[in-house]
Amino acid sequence: MARHVSDLEDAVGVLRNKELMIFSENGDPTGAYPFTMEAREHKVRVNRHQIHAMCALDALAVSPMFAMKTQIASRCRITGDPVDIHQSGKALENPDEAGDVHLGIAWGAADADSRCADSLCMEMIFLREGKIARQWLTQDSGNREIFTLPEAVEFAGRFFVPLMS
Repeated sequence: MARHVSDLEDAVGVLRNKELMIFSENGDPTGAYPFTMEAREHKVRVNRHQIHAMCALDALAVSPMFAMKTQIASRCRITGDPVDIHQSGKALENPDEAGDVHLGIAWGAADADSRCADSLCMEMIFLREGKIARQWLTQDSGNREIFTLPEAVEFAGRFFVPLMS
């Protein structure tokens, strides 16, 4: 980062204020969207390295953000079934294997008194199939939304790619 900005401390301050960079209570960095050093359920394999994403949406954003192939290993929050997604940019490379995976967002989890990484991110989840996603949605349809996997990849790209410029 220091190679790309003239004032590193100021740049980190901007990221901290916008909650794009997450710090522990003692001030150590623990994450920068879409990545976290915390062991979360969404693992992303990129360039032979495994990293953790803050949430399911963040995991889907890595490939479009960095124009690199990724493999996401996660689980359906309801069934515990594995979710395996291979991406190249916004393209899904294993649509048959990935199947009918959906992304669920519980918007009601957003908490103004808490960092997004600790509230809303915890409720951006993968759901193994459409039937399960629709059941999850009906439990709180006023605060929840579901996306097909292609819709979720498009959403992730539109949200995160502009942050790279």
